[in-house]
Amino acid sequence: MNKKILRLNDGKAGHMFAIDGVIAALKHEFDLDVISLDVKIRVKFLLQIMKLLVHYRWFDNCLKKHPNLLKLFYKNFVLPKEHIDLILSTGGDTSYLNVWLSRILNTNNIYCSGLRGLKTDYFTLLISSIKLDCKNYIIFKEAFPNKNILQDMTKPTSEFCETQNLDKDDKYFVLLLGGDTGGKYEYSTKDWKEIIDGFMYHVKNENAKALISTSRRTGLKNEGLIKELLEPYQDDIAYTIYFNQKPEKLLGIFLPLSSKIFITEESGSMIGESLYYGKPVFTISPRKIRTDKTYEKYLKSLRELKRIKSIKVNELEDIDLTNIEFEFMENNPMDDLAKQLKTHLKGIL
Repeated sequence: MNKKILRLNDGKAGHMFAIDGVIAALKHEFDLDVISLDVKIRVKFLLQIMKLLVHYRWFDNCLKKHPNLLKLFYKNFVLPKEHIDLILSTGGDTSYLNVWLSRILNTNNIYCSGLRGLKTDYFTLLISSIKLDCKNYIIFKEAFPNKNILQDMTKPTSEFCETQNLDKDDKYFVLLLGGDTGGKYEYSTKDWKEIIDGFMYHVKNENAKALISTSRRTGLKNEGLIKELLEPYQDDIAYTIYFNQKPEKLLGIFLPLSSKIFITEESGSMIGESLYYGKPVFTISPRKIRTDKTYEKYLKSLRELKRIKSIKVNELEDIDLTNIEFEFMENNPMDDLAKQLKTHLKGIL
């Protein structure tokens, strides 16, 4: 009989990308049925309350008797009726729910993220991009496993190019835009202008066409500004996605078409996904950054491996794209993850 995985989903694209990659790797080794629980935290300040409560066993006892108390914190919460063999989530919004459900359901759990003040023994297994001081973790120093890479995108890419009247053999540069991250990365109007002007300078200089996408984090206000900044360059743009106005998931087409990829530096998920394609990846940082030591360690490892080239926003236009050495990934991390999961979860699944 298939084992049952509970997939906790907070609706954030980068988090779904990570979780689905792990599930795809699990399916290499185990027979699984996946049950999804889509939840939303009611208000952000509740995270601080949960951060305190998660350490108290008396609250666990309350939840075991009255699991619907979790509805105070999460919209759409429903306690699964099926037997669950493993819980899987990523991101701060679902971290506490992951722990509590593992205790309520008396089952195992995987968390794919930094600990955010939680204890390592709250989880059966941790998957992280940094080294943790415990034995129950798997480390990934570069690209997180991506189930989408396993898909053959030849037909969708051809159909996209035909619909948009594009030649798939032309040269395309991709620009992936994120946005502010709660004070750690802050993009000013000047930063956005220099990103657009610098990127489009290289597009024109190398006789390429631009494929551009904003993201959830960009926000409507910044999308309006970006749209205005791109107006003078319309003849050099093949396609633009304004994600907050009309969400389109076309990275699986954009990235294979690209010859060079530019990404705002705060987006680890977009960087990780781009590394699979064996193309030069340039990350762009704004003027104002409050360093996150964990994330900086991840970026530093990618620079040392020559997977990415980091560029300050005011240096983008001046960089010589032709004289930078890159070393691309040779192996798909999915295969390695599948083997490690089999080892760590032996006797559980």
